[in-house]
Amino acid sequence: MTQPLLLENPRQAECLAAGSSDGRGLTNNHLKPGVRVLCPKLKDLNGIKSEQQALQLIKQQGNSELGFLQFFNLHRMEPAIQQLVWSKQLAAAAAQLLSVQRLRLYQDCVFLKEPGYAETNWHSDLRMTPLDTNTFVTAWIPLRPIKGGEHDSGLVFAACSHRDFALPFWHDLRERDLSDRGYELADTGIMAVGDVSWHHGWLLHCAAPQPPGTSRRLALAVSFYADGARLLACKSDPSVHKHMLHDEDAESYADWLSQLKDAAPARHPLLPLVYP
Repeated sequence: MTQPLLLENPRQAECLAAGSSDGRGLTNNHLKPGVRVLCPKLKDLNGIKSEQQALQLIKQQGNSELGFLQFFNLHRMEPAIQQLVWSKQLAAAAAQLLSVQRLRLYQDCVFLKEPGYAETNWHSDLRMTPLDTNTFVTAWIPLRPIKGGEHDSGLVFAACSHRDFALPFWHDLRERDLSDRGYELADTGIMAVGDVSWHHGWLLHCAAPQPPGTSRRLALAVSFYADGARLLACKSDPSVHKHMLHDEDAESYADWLSQLKDAAPARHPLLPLVYP
């Protein structure tokens, strides 16, 4: 995790949050992926017609409490988000952190965490990404001030966990307690609108529940990877542990993954080159 980077125009994030229909209109259109992940036994999602219906299904049939709602790739439809996501300053910082010359945008995702929503479990971004790479970094940008500590739900990082090769090699992470790994835990702390926190694609991170009585937490995550990274060879290479790829973000990559060949370089118009 690096120190937060201040954007040139902090009000850009405020305008972005205000311009996203305050999250409510988007919520109705993006609940089906959450139902799919939390209710794996539910096969037919076409009958979901409202936010209330989706939340009720998660409450009754979900295998976990709802921790957040997520809205993928809004830069493709919202000019304010595209301006921020395609920012040369943001891309240059990502390229510097990864020490690469050419960089592509993987996705953006707006995370909505309502008061009372549950914790976000420990995870790493690359676990949900069909790329065979280590050169991947995510910028986490709050769209309202983050108070820090127990007063808000910022991100918490397990420092240096992206270097812990033994953990995923020997252990099933789905039910794994990390307390014996000796990680130093660090959080984003207090963040102003316009601050950016960065984390590597394999770095384990989580978030606490959103405390009741607080305002909803909106944050934008923007992920980048080095140009030339290849897709996982799930079809052609039997050594690939394709069962390890978590499909939580499948809606994000569905539009381009089927159009590329197995193990091919991840180059597609929906994965634009943003640096240099």
